[in-house]
Amino acid sequence: MSAGLGVNPGRLQEEFGGAEGAGVCVRVNYYPRCPQPELTLGLSSHSDPGGMTVLLANERVRGLQVRGRGGEWVTVDPIADAFIVNVGDQIQIASPHISDPKAYAFKAPKLYPDKKELHVWHMPLPAGSTDQPARPKDHGAYCSIARPVLTNTTYRSVEHRVMVNADAERLSVAMFYNPRSDLPLAPMAELVSPGTPALYKPMTFDEYRLYIRRNGPRGKSQVESLKAHEDR
Repeated sequence: MSAGLGVNPGRLQEEFGGAEGAGVCVRVNYYPRCPQPELTLGLSSHSDPGGMTVLLANERVRGLQVRGRGGEWVTVDPIADAFIVNVGDQIQIASPHISDPKAYAFKAPKLYPDKKELHVWHMPLPAGSTDQPARPKDHGAYCSIARPVLTNTTYRSVEHRVMVNADAERLSVAMFYNPRSDLPLAPMAELVSPGTPALYKPMTFDEYRLYIRRNGPRGKSQVESLKAHEDR
């Protein structure tokens, strides 16, 4: 993930407090069956406040839903013996779509030699550039590089919720990888420039968790409300 940002491979781990400073905890979630699942949620809409969540889900009983690009809820189909990885608020992920008409694209074989058709979108168009605004193609993947905190919203956290089931109970095991609790977090200096100013002010993970607890889970409105500048 650090390499994808164009910084040193260990940069995110360093910002989290290093190998010894970052925190890891495991939680087992139990959702009993509910005869009227339409009347309740197993877990309301939210994004995880930490860095990353690695989830082992029950492949026989679905329940996890993520917010799609169009605002719709998409049910996740777990794969046996596989993990689901959610990015948290401290490492936010950009939606893969073109969000600026002045965006330009460039092929990225230098970064990804095995994906010669991968196009990385960057915005806005650099001053003095003679490139024309790019148009989508039928192949390849697109990454909208916008401007969590550490990545200055290049990566965006995943809004998700959990539904209950009328016929079956459900178990899941989640591992949370979080930054050191007393370490002030802010966008990495390498990702801040006059054209892409810092969107978040420094805040420790303890301060952020307290903010979340005081306001309660509200989708992604919590992390968005802390922005120091509006996206441009």
